Amino acid sequence: MTRRYFIAGTDTGVGKTTLTEALIRAARAQAIDAIGLKPIETGCGEAGIAQDADCLARASDAPDLAHIEGFYRARNPLAPLAATFEGEAPPPPIARLAETIRAADAHRELSFIEAAGGLLVPYDTNHQVADLALELGATLILVAADRLGTLSSTLTAIESAEKRKLPIQFIILSGTESPDFSSRTNLEVLRQTRPE
Repeated sequence: MTRRYFIAGTDTGVGKTTLTEALIRAARAQAIDAIGLKPIETGCGEAGIAQDADCLARASDAPDLAHIEGFYRARNPLAPLAATFEGEAPPPPIARLAETIRAADAHRELSFIEAAGGLLVPYDTNHQVADLALELGATLILVAADRLGTLSSTLTAIESAEKRKLPIQFIILSGTESPDFSSRTNLEVLRQTRPE
């Protein structure tokens, strides 16, 4: 049975793809049959190039994983629901997208599924990205930038996951190019306020 991890961020640009790529490569270096998938990717431009999906597919040594029929791609860098307001095709139903993912990672030991942004990104009028993680029965890895403001956004994401009974395996604080003063205390504050 495939173990699935759902990598979500507290914001865009927090290092989800970099972390997911590193996890895939580390697992594969230990002879674990691991792959990475990006089933929802927007900001693909007119050419429809899903750069994050390509990165994860290369790390998985399986370039075709970036081009799976049934995954959602949109030109503009928007939430899937917002992309439909700009004339993009609507995303497939969550259950169908989950089935496509299950077909893609069947017979694998480990699957890292990178979210499009955070847990509450509007997928359609009735669903958020977190619903995909739930549909897959995946365990969450939450990525947050180690900067001012991360405490509120990280604690909000944790609360959101807990409300949905979405299990959290790890919370990762990713470094920033220019660490600010809060970087000295963010990790300890999270440890103190979320000791489990």
